Amino acid sequence: MSIRAHYASFALLSVAMFTIAGASLVVLGIGAEVTEALGLPPGSAGYLITSFALPYAILAPMFQFLIGGRIGPRTAIVLGGLILGCGLLLSGIAHSGTVLFAARGITAVGAALVTPAALAAAVELVLPEERGRAIAIVFLGFTLASLIGVPLGTQITLVAGWRATFYVFAAAAVVTSAMAMAILPSLAPSGPQSLTKSVRLLSNLPLLATFGAAIFQLASQFVFLAAMAPILVHHFELPQSHLPAVLAGFGIAGVIGNHLAGLWSDRAPLRAPLRISMAGLTITLFVLSFQVNAYIAAALFASIAFFGTLFRPPQIVLLSRIADPDDRSLVFGFNTSASYIGLTLGSFASALTIDAFGYTFLGAVAIALLLPAMLLLKGVGHEYFFLPAASGSDA
Repeated sequence: MSIRAHYASFALLSVAMFTIAGASLVVLGIGAEVTEALGLPPGSAGYLITSFALPYAILAPMFQFLIGGRIGPRTAIVLGGLILGCGLLLSGIAHSGTVLFAARGITAVGAALVTPAALAAAVELVLPEERGRAIAIVFLGFTLASLIGVPLGTQITLVAGWRATFYVFAAAAVVTSAMAMAILPSLAPSGPQSLTKSVRLLSNLPLLATFGAAIFQLASQFVFLAAMAPILVHHFELPQSHLPAVLAGFGIAGVIGNHLAGLWSDRAPLRAPLRISMAGLTITLFVLSFQVNAYIAAALFASIAFFGTLFRPPQIVLLSRIADPDDRSLVFGFNTSASYIGLTLGSFASALTIDAFGYTFLGAVAIALLLPAMLLLKGVGHEYFFLPAASGSDA
């Protein structure tokens, strides 16, 4: 079947990913209000991300091992959406930091069910030659969350308070769950997962290399992105009032990169978009190592968004070619975990570097983290970068 034949399903999967990304990232804009209202130290705002990211990274593959092979993608998305909504609702009514952090963990439970299932559904619904575009459509939701979701949550907080922001996203999660039940076709479960299968997958060197590339590629970006606003304002001296426009440009660049990645993943060997992503990021991070004009720095952050999102669709298509069809849900679960490990690693490296040396060495640290991603991809077999039925003319 083609993407057009399942247009409504792909729109729904993109909305589901938008809701998940919004649920995880919205605290970036409202963290100060939340911690102040609950009487928490200002630094606790960072734990609002960690309390989501850590259980998400652990549970995404675990759920595929425990139940992912027993329930189909539609059931996983519906159930995950309802749990996500419950976690967001509990976040909105929380009156202590303990309850709020626990609620963030519940939110991660729902997200860990939805993300691998959405990717598995996207791959199963289309022919191999359309998988790049299919995955790009799904990940468009993640990209739009940074462009629309975070500013929307901040605006809701200004108008109706931070609790209302969680309530709005909770309602969106429940509505998405209901829409998934009505729109998504019923796809068969991938089959029972076993410890033996998990060990086999984690001993598959091409898969491990592709997971590792995802970890280090995302980590390199978050050395800068984890402290994007302070870096731009304090290091590059961008006027605070110009930040909203810069964030909008960042989001637009990500949308463009995501769209092109989907097209290139289907029309060229996968090495092409992956190499362009790596080369573009390397150059961008190198230039950011210097004290450049504030508006050049803003453009370079948009470049991170463009080249960073250029990586994800072809990397997931690569995983779908390496893995057996029955293993894809579990593989996507491991990849989701790898992504959040990368986010945590990059954010941690960013904080350590800024605390120890200021902003001067961020570029060097980011490039040092990107180099392993390049080396790991070089270790993946040449044959996986082509469609299974491709001929030599595809090169």
